[in-house]
Amino acid sequence: MNFVVHAFSIILFVEFVFSTPRYQETPILQKFLLEIGAQESYTMNNLCGVRNKNPLFSMNILKEHVKESEFDQFPWQGALLTKDKLDNWITACGASVFGSQWIITAAVCVEEFEPEDILVRVGDKNLINLNKPSLHIDAMVEGITILDNLMDPMNNVAILKLSKPLDMHYDHVNSICLPNPTHDFSGQHCIVTGWSMGRAPQYDLTGHLKKDVQIVLSHKQCIKVINNHKMSSVFDLSGSSGSICAIGLGDIGSCIVDAGGPLACRDPSTGRYILTGVATWALSCISSTLPDVYADVRAFVPLIQKVMTDI
Repeated sequence: MNFVVHAFSIILFVEFVFSTPRYQETPILQKFLLEIGAQESYTMNNLCGVRNKNPLFSMNILKEHVKESEFDQFPWQGALLTKDKLDNWITACGASVFGSQWIITAAVCVEEFEPEDILVRVGDKNLINLNKPSLHIDAMVEGITILDNLMDPMNNVAILKLSKPLDMHYDHVNSICLPNPTHDFSGQHCIVTGWSMGRAPQYDLTGHLKKDVQIVLSHKQCIKVINNHKMSSVFDLSGSSGSICAIGLGDIGSCIVDAGGPLACRDPSTGRYILTGVATWALSCISSTLPDVYADVRAFVPLIQKVMTDI
């Protein structure tokens, strides 16, 4: 009997949590998460790239969408929101958290905007209703820096500095690790996440964050696949050293990646996830046998470090 009452109390509390607009405004939530064993260790120790394999709140009980992610499964995932003509916030692009005050996305996502025109949302898994109660965090942008890849100008990225650091005290908001020059994930199974923004209806636009597994191709493999589809005149990567290709395993392709979204690969030596690519071309929406193309984050790390130091 006591167990039933305790379980019912937890259910009522979770309902209360999800009816509260901002979790940082509810100290009682902090106590609740600690009492039921929420893992704090990796954020408290500033460990990047730790993915929650057993999400605290499973909102996908029936598993009707096999590609749908859990609430706090990919804590580095972000979304960029911009204003429409009616002054409402709308979802524009994907992004990744790589530090408490730093966001990375595709340059094309922010080139036409001023910092005050962008809102970064993290810690969310459903963007169908941007005004719903949730545990997400919204942050304003203080500065935008476009990083040009001279070897591959179509794959430029942008670094956003937030107006204040994110509260990364719990599992559903954390940063992903940046790569080092020795990281080579060719042939490895990696994870791509996104909301399928702007995709055709057959790709299940439920507004939920989706996940898929992709295999990272070598540069030669990528060129070969694109040439086999007679698309090299449109997507010419032959002279590029700043791109990474990855292809889905499913028969409909991934087609979930949003511009600016992450390709995350697990470092076998540490178990942490590395931001391997920033999405630029979602070719899998054209054909399931085409790869998606990402900006190679390795090419930008020195510039990223310089931006973080200079600003």
